[in-house]
This record gives sequence, C-alpha cells and structure tokens, in this order.
Amino acid sequence: MDDGSGDPLAWAFGALGVQDKARHLCTLYLNDLADVLRDAVDERFEFVRYAESLASSQPTFDPLAAALAAPPTLVDDLHAGADAAPTRVGFGSASFYVIDRDGRKGLRVKDTQAPTRQHFLGIDAFPIDPSWRIEATWVPAQPGETLEMGSVIGTIDKYPVPGKLEFTRDGRHFEILPVIEVPGDTQYFIVFADRTSGKETYGAARFLYIDPPKDGKVVLDFNKAYNPPCAFTPFATCPLAPPENRLDLRVTAGEKNYRGSNH
Repeated sequence: MDDGSGDPLAWAFGALGVQDKARHLCTLYLNDLADVLRDAVDERFEFVRYAESLASSQPTFDPLAAALAAPPTLVDDLHAGADAAPTRVGFGSASFYVIDRDGRKGLRVKDTQAPTRQHFLGIDAFPIDPSWRIEATWVPAQPGETLEMGSVIGTIDKYPVPGKLEFTRDGRHFEILPVIEVPGDTQYFIVFADRTSGKETYGAARFLYIDPPKDGKVVLDFNKAYNPPCAFTPFATCPLAPPENRLDLRVTAGEKNYRGSNH
C-alpha cells in the first residue's frame, strides 16, 4: 500500500525517520509482511528495492546508497558460517543485519546513540556466595536426546542434550538439563528459572554456562548466572526456561533484574 509519497511503508509508520522505521521493522517478521512489502522487497526478503528507495529519498542515507552501488546480497546470521559475520548495513549511528529464526527473517537493529545505551543503569547482582558454587553429579544422556525450548517470539527449538545435572540444596534434590547451543561449543548452555524469577530476577530465564564433566562431576556456579538480552530490550529473541529447568527454590545468586527495564 502506498499513500502517494513513494514510501510503501508510510501507511504504517507515518512520518517516522529512517532510524525509527528500522527499529520498528526489527519487530516485524518478513514472512508476515510479504504482501505489504511486495513492491519493496525481493523474493529473498533482502530489502533491496526498499533500501534503494530510502537511499534516493534520504540525503543522510549516503552509506547505504554507496553500499547499494554494487549488486547487494544480504547474508543472515544463520547462513554466515562459523568464521564469517552476517552482512551489516550502517546508517548514521545505527546499523542492522538480517536474522533467521526458525525460517522467519527479521532485522537486528543496533544504535550506538540509543537512549537505552546512553542512559544504561548498570547491572545489579546478588553478593557472591560460595555456597552457590555447587558440585553436581553428571548423568550422561541417551544418544539423540533433545530438549525443546520456546522463545519470546513463539518459536520452539530443539537442542541436543549431552547429559543431566543432579545436585542437592538445603537437603532437597534437583535436576537441570544443559544443552549444546551450537555444534562444537566447548561449554554447555543452561537456561533456567527459579523462585526469584519475575521478582528479584528477570522473569523469563537466566543463562549459565558450564564446563564439560570431569570424573562424573560438574561445577555449577550460580554466581555466574546472567540476564538474557531480553531483560534489556523488547526487541530480542531469547529462549524461555523449559519446564525441566524451572527450579523450585530461590537461587539468590547471579544477576538481578535490570532496573531500567520497562517491558
């Protein structure tokens, strides 16, 4: 749809500037916008025609216009490869690259002058407590075992499970499942929630990495638990703690909820 201004997204974003349009596009997935962007985006959702129209109409868009002088190909983060980076497009203090989440494409937009960055309030954490550095027992997983994890955007991903951690706290038995986030990783990844989630700590989950087991034991140091990107911005695509990793205890260690969050 075009309101006559030549901008096919004017009906959605009105008189917003280029950077604000990019920030809003970050939250909209391209497969849901196929009909709207039919005249602006090519069949591979590379934003070529729309970016060209912006470059010709926005005098401050010179970096993008120069980038478009050669035949463009935007490589998303899924297809960039282990030793390469996705194609990044910069304009002013902002930049973006294409992300792929379960076959759905979107934009990851970053702005070095964003108010949330300029006025970052820092990270609060519980005092370091050696009692939360726990030696857990390692139970190897069955071949092919996986763990399903949902995300804040409604997708569900399956991750390989290398094993299970068993530990005790205050005389009670607990279990937690780490996953292999990316093939070849040297550490295992844990997404967990506990009785502090949504109160002192971020509600969706916290993250923690562990080293592989040695002699059937793993050090599980909850003092190193940290917030996912979603704790700081509503525009991230973070995994949610699976039911298997929702601990029925208060983990008073690691990072607390971000004070500057408004989502």
